[in-house]
Amino acid sequence: MTEPSSERRLAAVVSADVAGYARLMGRDEEGTLEALRSHRRELIDDLITRHGGRIVKTMGDGFLIEFPSAIEAVRCSVEFQKQMAARNAPIPDDKRIEFRIGINVGDVIHEEDDIFGSGVNLAARLQTESDPGGICLSEPVVQHVRGQMELDVEDMGERALKNIERPVRVFRLRGFGGGVRIAAGSPLPIAPRRPSIAILPFRNLTPGNEAAFVADGIALGIQTLLVQLSNIFLVNACRHPGYRNGEASAAEALASVPVSFALEGAVQTAGARVRASVQVTELATGNAIWADRYDRDLSDVFALQDDIAREVASALSVRLVGGHVASDFTVGLDTPDAWEHFLRGINDLYEWNQGACRAAIPHFRTLAQVHPESALGACYLSLLHYALAVEGWGQDPAAEMEQAKCWSEQAVSLPEGNNGLGHAVLAAISLNERRHEQSLILSRQGVAYRSNCPFAISQLGRTETFSGDCDAGIKHAREALRIRMAHPPSMVNMLAVGHRDKGQLQQAIRVAQAARDIDHKQLEPLVTLCSSHALAGDLEAAGEASRRILSLDPDFSATAYTDRQPYLSPRTPERIRQSLLSAGLPV
Repeated sequence: MTEPSSERRLAAVVSADVAGYARLMGRDEEGTLEALRSHRRELIDDLITRHGGRIVKTMGDGFLIEFPSAIEAVRCSVEFQKQMAARNAPIPDDKRIEFRIGINVGDVIHEEDDIFGSGVNLAARLQTESDPGGICLSEPVVQHVRGQMELDVEDMGERALKNIERPVRVFRLRGFGGGVRIAAGSPLPIAPRRPSIAILPFRNLTPGNEAAFVADGIALGIQTLLVQLSNIFLVNACRHPGYRNGEASAAEALASVPVSFALEGAVQTAGARVRASVQVTELATGNAIWADRYDRDLSDVFALQDDIAREVASALSVRLVGGHVASDFTVGLDTPDAWEHFLRGINDLYEWNQGACRAAIPHFRTLAQVHPESALGACYLSLLHYALAVEGWGQDPAAEMEQAKCWSEQAVSLPEGNNGLGHAVLAAISLNERRHEQSLILSRQGVAYRSNCPFAISQLGRTETFSGDCDAGIKHAREALRIRMAHPPSMVNMLAVGHRDKGQLQQAIRVAQAARDIDHKQLEPLVTLCSSHALAGDLEAAGEASRRILSLDPDFSATAYTDRQPYLSPRTPERIRQSLLSAGLPV
């Protein structure tokens, strides 16, 4: 059987995306798309070609580009950012299209016209560390270009990057005309990519200094509450002396701090009462985007702090982020409390770990209770409980799966606020229950709702592969990987499974190795790799993989594993079971 052309190779990978793309599209969709087309037509495509690069894929807000060398990747990226800065110069700040770029040299799998693997993942993660108009590099890139190019490189130290197993040393290019402008010799501020606010000292209006601790305590108490919000970039300026003494305005006090907003307050005590005036100020304009006054008993000071913190979070969320969320899916969520629960929950969900998923559930449960007519809360609850079940994060996976099923059934029954996640989750559950036709119907409905969602598309591919249609499964697995620049190992492994089950064993081995390299603690890619080696007749390599499987799961059973795989035909899992047994794994 002929396998598709593929190879594993070293490549320089550039990941670029538009900073603030959702904001730009929300403000002027047609104008933003036309500007992007103009940049591609007049600058991007020709520049990449001149430096020997190739655009692997494009998304609405970005590009994945492959170069034959790190030097050409860096030269092209620097020239690109310089020319974009020049093109943006006459354009108002709020309408500029600015790219963030990450560059890595690493191992990639090349299949047909696509590339994927750990080298691609790291480039995508480096891009998220970059400033708008800036460039971040991995250490291998710096090593490749050192001595070959005149570059001002800042070592940002090791960073823990999402879905990257080990901390990564990140470098930032400076001094090429793009990104943050800084004075000579000054430290480079890290521009936040979230709503950014500094808490200034609360002024004490009570005569004498004996009540100053009340003003300080309230400000610091609010800080301890806001610091829990991952969707806010928070700076503590509570000790700024010039502002406290009235010698500097908020804008002057925070001139060197990379924030857009300031929390200001004044506190006065009278006997057992405390009065506080608080506002959030937009530094660029000096306008207050939210302000309120509170009159409470001093014994109620903790509730006062909580109220202010909640209002600040809501004001920032509604003002800065809320308007950028797809209105079709968030219809009816028009109160600050609803937005706050949604944004807290969505930020926790995208952390995608046990603690964060558990923390997100109460927020979406509140949405489901307060807005029972909307499917939005139920959609996310179905995904969260499904994650707790399949990722092994729940104490009782069966109970979590039952919760996922209940919430997904509720989600698909509600047309308002339905974003298709419930369909995709219910499709996964139906497949696990061996209801293949039902799973196919739900998967296709999920993709109809979420035509650019890697989770929905990969679930369709998974259902097709387990139903015996490997060609369609491989097609949709590739499509999901093309949409998502950073690839979770489970998604890459599903492509390897499709190749293995189709009999394209060398391709399956290469893709399974790429999935394994993303996260060495994942069991599924090792099982795919082991069975593919065994089916290809390489029992030595299969045995090596089997030993790694047993080191991760000493109780692994080939029969129990294949019994869990929801194949429509019994022949496929039996073939896989025999291959695992031949590699030395227990029955």
